[in-house]
Amino acid sequence: MEQTLEKTEVNLPADLAKRYNEAKTDQERNAILQEYAVSIGGDDLAKRGAAIMTSEQFTTLLERMGTLGASEAKKAVEEAAKEVERKYHLGASEAKEIAERSFVSSEQRWTNQRADWEMAAKVFRGIYLARQGKPDAYKRILDEEGEYHKRVYGRETRALSLGTDSSGGYLAPQLFSDMLYENIARTSLVRKFATMIPMNGNEVINIPTVTTGLSAAVVAEAAAGTNSQPVLSQKQLTTKKIMSKTRPVSIEMIEKANPAIIPLLLQWAIIEMTKAEDALVFGTTGNGIRASSTNNVVRGSAAGGYASLEFDDLVDLESALAAQYLMGDDIQGSGIIGGAPQYFIPHALMQELKKKKDTTGVYLDESRELRNQKKIFGYSAQRVLSLPDGISPALALDDKVGIFGNLGHVWCGFEPGFRVDILDQATIDDGGSPVSLGETAQASVRVIEFFDSVVVDPNALSILKLAA
Repeated sequence: MEQTLEKTEVNLPADLAKRYNEAKTDQERNAILQEYAVSIGGDDLAKRGAAIMTSEQFTTLLERMGTLGASEAKKAVEEAAKEVERKYHLGASEAKEIAERSFVSSEQRWTNQRADWEMAAKVFRGIYLARQGKPDAYKRILDEEGEYHKRVYGRETRALSLGTDSSGGYLAPQLFSDMLYENIARTSLVRKFATMIPMNGNEVINIPTVTTGLSAAVVAEAAAGTNSQPVLSQKQLTTKKIMSKTRPVSIEMIEKANPAIIPLLLQWAIIEMTKAEDALVFGTTGNGIRASSTNNVVRGSAAGGYASLEFDDLVDLESALAAQYLMGDDIQGSGIIGGAPQYFIPHALMQELKKKKDTTGVYLDESRELRNQKKIFGYSAQRVLSLPDGISPALALDDKVGIFGNLGHVWCGFEPGFRVDILDQATIDDGGSPVSLGETAQASVRVIEFFDSVVVDPNALSILKLAA
């Protein structure tokens, strides 16, 4: 059977495979194969057999050992034995023994090596799983590796222990996951439900509004109609600066921390800035909803806390709004405001409402709706972190604790993007004492956003206030 080395696939160790691929002539390739044949012999007889085989015969034998079944491998051994017997004038039994021993030695070597590689791959996967926060999976694979070495090589570790550093613990490096657990409350109701208006470099945007529209009436024949005139007003957006700035961070921490500290600080800063947007929109000062709305509904009591409020009190929030502000196909309002009315309440109030029962101890239908669908009378209910939690500070008279309406009536002007600076030369406060960043080789991360909000129609939102 004619076969060239260029067309033959040979499974060689990495170092020999590299040399084999880099060889430029058949003579160089033959020398590499002969060297490999001698290295896997195992004893003098096998080495002799491997050495006297031609390169083509040994190459074919290796190929068949790696890719063919048992019957084909046996056939390859027989062909090699005949060739050895004919060419080197050996006895039939000796030639066959040489070929078989060479085959068995090579087969066993490759079988063990493949099994070792498979087990090594499992161990590396275990290390990867440990880095992903799954140490139990890593431990199971280590146990499997120990059983494998005990079964195949008879090796077993008994005296050493990873639990004690001096008895082996130092040999097992600790793994630190680069996955960081973050117990940070996230919310961004404004970005989700309000009307967002890019400022595009403008410091001020004036928004014309209609306070009172025209009127229409049925008049008798030849009778004069009543004159009416619209009343116009104006709302104004003026960008305000929202800023987050860290205390000093060492250069060593910036360069070597894993996970990288700068992306984490930026992520946390942006989370807090979106929460600051919500606090500004739902605030009681400036253009905040609770400062602008004129529909105040007084219910419950500060002394009784959130347990003093009932679902009927929330219905009154809906009733405080004119029909055009409520969702429905029968009566509609502005054609440019999207979204729908919703309840915006504190987390603590939502939890109290979920517990409401009738006189027989059965949960109210409204409580079940809130529990299962997060809705109140068909309207979605959203929790707002900046509304009073009733704990710190405690609830007081006239606290405005709930809002109902369409947040689309709040228009927010913003400069797209965040301004991020890494300060390394300034002097900044570090918990009460000024620190020179340049002298101490530290840095501070500063993130700035320009943002403002205005309620374009105060009649579109109602406010729940606590009585005495």
